[in-house]
Amino acid sequence: MKCSVSVRSYHCILSLVFHLIFNATLLEAGTADNDVTVKPGRNPIQIHMNYTATRDLKDFADKVHATLIKWYPRLADELSLSPSTPIKRISITFDPVYERVTYLTGNKIVGGVKYYRTHQDDVGSMIYTLIRYIQDYKNGPDWLAQGIADYLRFYIFEPHHLLDIPSPKDKYTDGYRVTAYFLNYLVNKFNMTQDIVYWLNKHCREGTYSSTIWVTFLDETVDELWADMMTSLAPIIDIDYSAAPDLKSLARNINSTLSSFYPIVVNALKTANFVPRKYFKIIFDGKYDGVVHWNGNQIVGGVPYYRTHQDDIGSMVYMMIRLIQDYKNGPRWLTQGIADYWRFYHYEDSRIPKPSIPGRHSKYTDGSQAAAYLLHYLERKYGKKFLDKLNQACREGNYSDEIWPKLFGGKTINNLWNEMMKYESDIHIGNNRFTYRRHITRHQQRTSFKIDYF
Repeated sequence: MKCSVSVRSYHCILSLVFHLIFNATLLEAGTADNDVTVKPGRNPIQIHMNYTATRDLKDFADKVHATLIKWYPRLADELSLSPSTPIKRISITFDPVYERVTYLTGNKIVGGVKYYRTHQDDVGSMIYTLIRYIQDYKNGPDWLAQGIADYLRFYIFEPHHLLDIPSPKDKYTDGYRVTAYFLNYLVNKFNMTQDIVYWLNKHCREGTYSSTIWVTFLDETVDELWADMMTSLAPIIDIDYSAAPDLKSLARNINSTLSSFYPIVVNALKTANFVPRKYFKIIFDGKYDGVVHWNGNQIVGGVPYYRTHQDDIGSMVYMMIRLIQDYKNGPRWLTQGIADYWRFYHYEDSRIPKPSIPGRHSKYTDGSQAAAYLLHYLERKYGKKFLDKLNQACREGNYSDEIWPKLFGGKTINNLWNEMMKYESDIHIGNNRFTYRRHITRHQQRTSFKIDYF
């Protein structure tokens, strides 16, 4: 039997075979992970990657392609997309001119080359944009669509990424992570068979969303629900100044300052499953001749000191940080250094001197400002991620000095201290001029700032 196939037919057959193989690959990739359970019959998504503008992003593009293919069915289920929805097609391209992260236009995701060259671990931003594509809401505020997308991203796709608690200045209408945190709070607070995110998504998709939906399902307006959450997150600062009624104004300033800085500290020191202390009892003691110390679960301030140093609220901030740390282990110098790092480099303004360069006889084990200075140097040179690792290790009780070589490419804590001291020495010699810096010794650290470090 003789078979004749034209060139055109041959190309059609090849094209058909290619698409069959491609679709089978997509379907297999979409169900490969046992942790990503999906409804049977879910149509896959087709994703066309275009990285011709930046070949160096090929590995990242491949990772994005595989991840989005795998997670699309789960995300479509979470967003109540009908399993019979026709196969969706989307293209992803990288733009060398675009200065930001990513955006969605029609059925095309555009990523910024400059951003992804330095953030090749951020597949989550692509997941977020894919979710926005799937949502296709008929109505509803944009802040809510953003919040639902970030809720699915951070609580379903990458739950290891802990969101910051909102600050008093935030509002649910800020969208994105703030709204996602709010939605997660509501999901955990209200025990519903179908959680509030399900109903919000349903009404936005069907075009029936209105502000009354919050009252319908949760018996409160969205503003009341937000206020409830913010009240539950706020610290309780109980200050007893009966021993010195003249410190009433200072007590109010301390209350306001600690309440405002509390979410910053909690976000900086957060770890998985950690519930931060919320209640702080502060007592001004007329008989205490020091500055401030920690007695059990109370902060005790010396009346004589604070009568003449009412601008030193930073000492109270330091004590609050120490109580929030709640570390199971870790050397005292490090816990002091972390607390002073957040005090001096994130709380105190320019009116308060930053820790000076440690003297040549100083050591990181002096703790307090010497250790804070080292941490600040390391942050400037290597970035902040190591601070999270140190905080986590101390809180979970598995800190050892072996953590430093793991975080800094084999460098021990002694290596890092010597590196910092050499760097500072070279900088000042390189200035080719005499520069006077007051070097703080261990004794000076304990006396000049008048805090009873512990």
